[in-house]
Amino acid sequence: MKAKEFIKYLLMLVFLVFSINTSFCASGPDIKFDETEHDFGNIGQFEEHTYVFKFKNIGDENLNIESVSTSCGCTAALISSQAIPPKSSGEIKVVFDSGEFENKVIKTVYIQSNDLDEPTAKVQIKANITPMVYIEPRYINFGKIEKGNRIKKNIFISVNIEGLKITKLESSHKYISTNLSIIPEGTEIALEGRNVISKKDNFMLEMSLEPEAEVGKLNGYIRLHTNNAKRGSIQIILQGEILGDIRLEPDILSFGIVKDDSPKQYEIAINNVGKKVLEITKIESNANWFSTKLLELEKGRKYKIIVELKSNIEKGFSQGNIVVHTNNPEQPTLNVEVFASVIIN
Repeated sequence: MKAKEFIKYLLMLVFLVFSINTSFCASGPDIKFDETEHDFGNIGQFEEHTYVFKFKNIGDENLNIESVSTSCGCTAALISSQAIPPKSSGEIKVVFDSGEFENKVIKTVYIQSNDLDEPTAKVQIKANITPMVYIEPRYINFGKIEKGNRIKKNIFISVNIEGLKITKLESSHKYISTNLSIIPEGTEIALEGRNVISKKDNFMLEMSLEPEAEVGKLNGYIRLHTNNAKRGSIQIILQGEILGDIRLEPDILSFGIVKDDSPKQYEIAINNVGKKVLEITKIESNANWFSTKLLELEKGRKYKIIVELKSNIEKGFSQGNIVVHTNNPEQPTLNVEVFASVIIN
């Protein structure tokens, strides 16, 4: 290769390399955070904690912050200019209110900007929140209970704030009684899946469902009132069902997702386990998209209801109810919820 041709070739190569580098450098706005996570560590309930996330526009055009939004429990705001010139910095202030949260919590802040590669940037805050009053369990399901039985449940309570006291116990159900007692320090307590050693201000709440409880669904709560203005009261949710002589299965009937027009039908079983003869006096429904047919299998003892989907059901989600009327004074009506989700035309 001649000297002139070599020099010409070399100049073209340098120009090409320079052009490629220039195109890579032309990055536009580019947001980069110093850190994308901050852990507040162990904190208490109803505390407010603040952290400032710092970022920089490492691009070569103005970075415009369009919006800053958060998941619940915290607020965030841009505390620097909305328009960040190249190589300049900005700050976002995040305020987290621990409120009634418990245990490990993660909250996310979303930052929308004109950064084409990352139009929605994310930063997160974390915390491990110690509750003022720890309760295990917070939800009690008695399940299905034969009428006349007394059922007891124990709930472990630990007060973690000096001076906080449980001032009153309130039950929403007249047949549920409660008794709160102090657990001596050093006592080993068996909880679900683990054992703990009692410390100061540990209590056992004994809850008793009395035999006089009436037949039917049991939905309610136990409310613990405290002397702490921020904590106020705490609810323990209660659920269950007290069984009578008439047993109905199922009490929730779903046709599921209906994809074609083939016949769809289900059965509801009604059994009488009591001594009195059962009479079903009437069946009512508030929906016209299914039909019901009562069959007597054993007089006064066993029945079944055939529920069939009609062809006139409209596309979409449908909900209805079946009411079975009986001669039983404790269970004069039995209710069945019916659902279907139709996707055919």
